[in-house]
Parts: sequence; structure tokens; C-alpha cells
Amino acid sequence: MSKSAFSDILEGIAIEEPRFRLGSLISDVLIGAEKSFMETNQPTAYPPPKSYWHLNVPSDVSLGLNADKAHRAGITGRNVKVVMIDSGWYKHPFFIERGYHFNDVVPGPAATNLEHDESGHGTGESANIFAVAPDIDFTMVKTTFKLVTGHGDIEKAIDLKPDIISISWGSDLRDISNIDLDDVISAANRALSAAVARAVKERITVVCSSGNGQMSFPGQHPDVVSAGGTYMHADGTYEATPYASGFSSPLFPGRNCPDVCGLVGMLPKAAYIMLPVEPRDEIDADLFGGTHPNGDETLNNDGWAAFSGTSAAAPQLAGVCALIKQAAPDLSPKEIRDILKNTARDVTQGVASRSTGSHRATEGVDLATGHGLADAYQAVKRVLSNE
Repeated sequence: MSKSAFSDILEGIAIEEPRFRLGSLISDVLIGAEKSFMETNQPTAYPPPKSYWHLNVPSDVSLGLNADKAHRAGITGRNVKVVMIDSGWYKHPFFIERGYHFNDVVPGPAATNLEHDESGHGTGESANIFAVAPDIDFTMVKTTFKLVTGHGDIEKAIDLKPDIISISWGSDLRDISNIDLDDVISAANRALSAAVARAVKERITVVCSSGNGQMSFPGQHPDVVSAGGTYMHADGTYEATPYASGFSSPLFPGRNCPDVCGLVGMLPKAAYIMLPVEPRDEIDADLFGGTHPNGDETLNNDGWAAFSGTSAAAPQLAGVCALIKQAAPDLSPKEIRDILKNTARDVTQGVASRSTGSHRATEGVDLATGHGLADAYQAVKRVLSNE
């Protein structure tokens, strides 16, 4: 036993470790770079028109997840509190002119510059939540992916007493089957795991990305909704996408990921959903120009970029959870996850990421797409029919 004067009040010390975003690939050179936000174009509330097949928010994402019918039934996420932990949030005209309800950004440990989103990741991916659940009460907890503080950010989110927490980041736990689990589950991940378990114990539904070729943690935590990826073609058909992960957890026996899927693009960059970002931020600058699919053909200062990944799937599913929560406020996180799984649309074509086993979508539950693509209307309908 330690003879430290703090041994009776400190259970242990965990040194945090880097996490990665689970959106489209971003140049390492740009991450953490200082930028000037003074000389920018004022972005518009409307996405730039592009000829390649892609989805716009809110309309296409809402339609693809069958949320429109739920909205017409009066289920829009009203009075449901959703917290997203990500790179920050910028008051883009996309949000303001549509009248979405958002609160001031809350700083996680080490987060600064709360009026800006230097990355663009949090701002863009949050639009997926509003596309599915437009009347939620939304708060962003700003983290930093360079000095990420995982469990501390989750504890901050829990303190806000939300109904749902959306997480689009994690660490990669591939190739660990022959390693002692005590070495695999680092002190930082143990603390992160405990924070997730605490949130769910307090009846908060936690939705996490399963990974873009990674075996993401906490995306494989047994208590979370693990979000995978399905690609929707222009004709409305679906298939698994090799951009998204599908795997059996090496940490938790019997835990297969994902549980259910959102809408995610294809290789090489998943440039699929046109999303609002802060002009000249990392994503705006990194993805601009070029020819699709290697670029999104937008400007580097227009405040719009096409990206997705399971970073988009997690907030989409968080939006579906918000609709379910409005329809039945007393449901537990496990009950909400079960409804998501039991009402999902089966995806029978395509293959998940090669780096997680190249699992194929088949009839029924599989390791490529789990139970399939989320169906917001069927989920709400199931809840309302059981009341």
C-alpha cells in the first residue's frame, strides 16, 4: 500500500492518452494548427449545389433515416436534452436560420476559445442530430483531440444531466487478442469505461461511433449504442460501407459492433454528407476543391464540407434516440437500444472495413451492419403502439 499522504483519498492516477475523431480523414498537418478566423467569407444557411451524389442536411439525412414521418406525427425531440462531446461548435447560419435550440458551449478540461470550432468536426457532425431531431435541447461540450481528456469530458457531460450523450471519437483496440487484458485496458480507458458506465447507470443513453476501420473504444463498451455505417444510393437502396467498422469485440466476449447503423459514405474519404463548418477551419481547408471522391469540390472558406464516417452515424442515432425518448420518457438506455435494433432495416449487401475483417452484410444480424439501418419512424411507432 502506498505511504503517500493522499493514499486514503486517491484511488489511483490515470494518464490520459490521445483519441481520434471518427469522421472523414483529416490531414495530420492541419490538426492543432493555429488559424486566423478574421478573413473569412460569411457562410450561408444553404449548402453549395454539387453534381455528385451526396446527402444534404437536414432533408436527405432525415429522409434516409425515415425521420420525416415521425416529425409529422409530432415527434421531433422536443424537451429532450442531448449533449455532444466534440471539437467545439460554431454558430453557423445553418443552425440559426432554422431556429434550432442550442445552449452555450461548455468547456471540457483544457478546452478554450469556446466561440470557435478550429476543427469543424463537432459543428458539422452536430447537424446530423438536428436533421433527425430538430427540436432537441442541444449542448456541445468542447474537447481537444490533441490534449483529449476522455473521461473528464464525459463527467462534464453527465453533470449537465442530459437524456443522451453522443460521442464521435475513440481509441483503436485492434490486434490485442493475444495481449494480457490488464495491459490492453489502460488506466485512461478504465477511467473512461467507468465514466460511460456511470452515465448509463444514471439512465443516460450513450451513443458512440464504432470506428472507421478501427475497433473503437468506447464504441465497443457493452452499455453504449454502437453506431456503424450504411451507404444509401441515389435510388434509395442500401449497402454496408467499407469505410465503417464491423467486428466482434476483443475486450468483451459476445459484444458485437455495431448495434445499428446510420448513413456513412464510401472510400476513400466518405465525402458524402454536405455539412456546415466554420469557414477556414481544418475540415473546410483540407477537403476543399479537387474532384469527388478525393475532394468535395467546395471552397476552403465557404463554411461547407462533405464528410461523414461513423462520426456522422453516432449523432444520427442520438437523434433517433431523442425521438424515442420524447415518445416514451421513462425508457431506460437498454430499452432504447433494443428498440433501435428491433426496428432497424435489414441491410443485406456490401462489406464492412477490410481492417476489421471484411465482414459481409447478410440477411439478419451480421458483423457488417449489426441489425441494419436505423428507422426512426418505425422506432417511434413501436414505442407509441406499446403505450
